[in-house]
Amino acid sequence: MCLFLHFDLAQSPIYDEILSRVKNGSVVFDLGCGLGQDIRRLVYDGAPPENIIGLDLYQEYIDLGFELFHDRDRLSSTTFIAQDFFDYRLNLIQWANRHKVVNSGYFMHLWNWDGQVKVAKRILKSLCLQKDDIITGVHFGSAETGIWKEDPISKDPMYRHNSKTFSRLWEQVGRETKTRWAVWSTMEHDKYLVKLDPNGLRLRWYVRFLGEESKI
Repeated sequence: MCLFLHFDLAQSPIYDEILSRVKNGSVVFDLGCGLGQDIRRLVYDGAPPENIIGLDLYQEYIDLGFELFHDRDRLSSTTFIAQDFFDYRLNLIQWANRHKVVNSGYFMHLWNWDGQVKVAKRILKSLCLQKDDIITGVHFGSAETGIWKEDPISKDPMYRHNSKTFSRLWEQVGRETKTRWAVWSTMEHDKYLVKLDPNGLRLRWYVRFLGEESKI
């Protein structure tokens, strides 16, 4: 639970750019929002609440966030959705014309390699797919890449990346969707992740949309 209280988005090297975009009308989609701590940080820093959408599988996490921060009135115009990201009834297209940023903090890493590719493709459906659209996030990474056999949470074995394998993942996503992405990532020490696994590291990352293959 302690990871849900870290303001990881604010630690991104492009946080100021993201905040500026949201202030100027772009919508940010916080995927796997948990308690909504990154949403609160955006609003605290001046982002209009109505330009933020948070999605989590569990309504209980969303409700707990309101209980913790006591800000239901302040976030009355923020859209919170409790639904499975892969549920076909989740209509991502309705926001796609304004979605310029997706935050995927400790979400995309929950699957194996193929599952992460599937998540990435699903995320693309929620974006405008205009130049410089951004997807950002953090993963439980590792100095030793591959399936984490000790994973106690995920239904599918979690594939843990370093910067090199993460870039390869997005190269595959680009090939299969005929899109191109600039990929940035860095590996960071985290004492909590080391407790889970001695090789555990935080993978902080973002990808920026460069355009469709046929248009480059």
